[in-house]
Amino acid sequence: MKHISSRDNPLYKQLRQLLSSAAQRKRAGAMVLEGVHLAQAWLAAGGEAQQCVMAEEGFADAEIAQLLERIPGECVAVLPEALYRGLSLLDQGASMLLLADQPAAEMPARIAQDCVILDRVQDAGNAGSILRTAAAAGVELALCVAGTSSAWSPKTLRAGMGAHFRMQVVEGLDAPGVLERLDVRLLAAAPCAAQTIFQTDLRAPAAWVFGNEGQGLDPAWLDAAQGLAIPQTERIESLNVAAVAAICLFETRRQRLA
Repeated sequence: MKHISSRDNPLYKQLRQLLSSAAQRKRAGAMVLEGVHLAQAWLAAGGEAQQCVMAEEGFADAEIAQLLERIPGECVAVLPEALYRGLSLLDQGASMLLLADQPAAEMPARIAQDCVILDRVQDAGNAGSILRTAAAAGVELALCVAGTSSAWSPKTLRAGMGAHFRMQVVEGLDAPGVLERLDVRLLAAAPCAAQTIFQTDLRAPAAWVFGNEGQGLDPAWLDAAQGLAIPQTERIESLNVAAVAAICLFETRRQRLA
């Protein structure tokens, strides 16, 4: 193990850049996993750690101690608590983070399986929650249109709670490039649609597209998709996009399990 005692340490500076800059993470092909749960999920999925950074107090944590048994000692750096807190994006709770290579994913030539499409979903918490819900519902492919929050940002990863490591996540796409490869029907939640999701047979593979929080879906998706309504009272104008995704994906799963 190595010990870091200064903010001028090169590794410390590198981690601060990676935590704060999407451009730096993209350039390095790296992701930062903060907290025990994400570290456990990554290692359980067969991932490896380039670097583990932890606060001295972490040695007293049984879960961290178990994780350290799976990480080579030369990859572990230990910091005083105050120095680690200057690095961490979380107010409390996490006393370790992993630096790892970002998983690579290629766009399939043809899409004949269930998938979720994120169309410019800008909030990292929403994006991560949709991925988490999709993985829990059995979806293994996520397609992110350009303008969507970075799937591999620390905040999106935290919201995903390890879902990223159970899916293929492809970023930087556009509507025409996705639509031309779809071999399954495209579905979208549409408040004014005549048919509801509860009246529709959802058992066949499908692509669900979820749109921007303020602007909604790009017209290209609306023109190609079958719109389905989620019946709700008129007292609330709309649902959060992550809530919409949860309703749609788990109604699909409910029908398939029936």
